[in-house]
Amino acid sequence: MIITQFEENKYRIEITPWQCQLFSSLASELRESITKQNNPLVQRLFPIAYPDDPVANREFDSLVQKELLQSHLSALEILENKSEVEEFHETELIHLMQAINIVRIALGTRLDIHHEDDFYDIAESHPDHDLWVIYQILGEVLSLIVEALQV
Repeated sequence: MIITQFEENKYRIEITPWQCQLFSSLASELRESITKQNNPLVQRLFPIAYPDDPVANREFDSLVQKELLQSHLSALEILENKSEVEEFHETELIHLMQAINIVRIALGTRLDIHHEDDFYDIAESHPDHDLWVIYQILGEVLSLIVEALQV
């Protein structure tokens, strides 16, 4: 992925066709999972605000759950429809970063990652090897976006 700032608050992003396909399929799969109630893969995307107070937590959920869900779905839509070369305003780039982070969080849940140092070399024969590689790629893409936004 190449991110180039070409005007103030405007960026050009170029990605390979395989990255485009990967991002689209990951976003599409997560879109399906995110709307299902009590799906363990997306539990980190909707954290419990008050674990020791179920009443306060239900109230909190009633206030933010729909908005948070819509925010996640909107961000995933950007990632799902990403083309190989595209121009983004800074706010759109932030939404793209949000989408990649959402996918990475769900994937981290699937891989049972709780800390960044949980990543270790996985043998190619390991059944989750490809998922670990994708997790690492998503982390690198997040780093590129953060770096571009700091310039």
